[in-house]
Amino acid sequence: TEYVVNCNLDHSSVEYAIEYLFSLPEPPDAMIVGRPQNALHLVHRLKERNISVPNDIPVVAFGAFEYNMYISPSISTIEADSNLMADELLAKVEEVLLSDGEQVTASTIIIPTELFVRGTSFR
Repeated sequence: TEYVVNCNLDHSSVEYAIEYLFSLPEPPDAMIVGRPQNALHLVHRLKERNISVPNDIPVVAFGAFEYNMYISPSISTIEADSNLMADELLAKVEEVLLSDGEQVTASTIIIPTELFVRGTSFR
């Protein structure tokens, strides 16, 4: 758990995460970020420290990033089908609305993801 940094999705939080993680006795050998915009900032800040992405440390982010074609290295991402997520959510909302006050059973819905290996994690 010492390698998990919960932070806001802003640049100062990325700075804090870098400072904290690289001060550990054994720094991480990869980083997974909550969103591609933060990964982009992270890659920039790591380069300033002469840490090579992906040679020294791979970086992967959750979510699609429409600007990948314009940056180098492009951000590796883990992506889920947002249409499927919306369909599942709407089905659950409809179930609640049609329940006539009856309790609705909680359920776990697993949405498949896909890893897109790009420049920040390809060695």
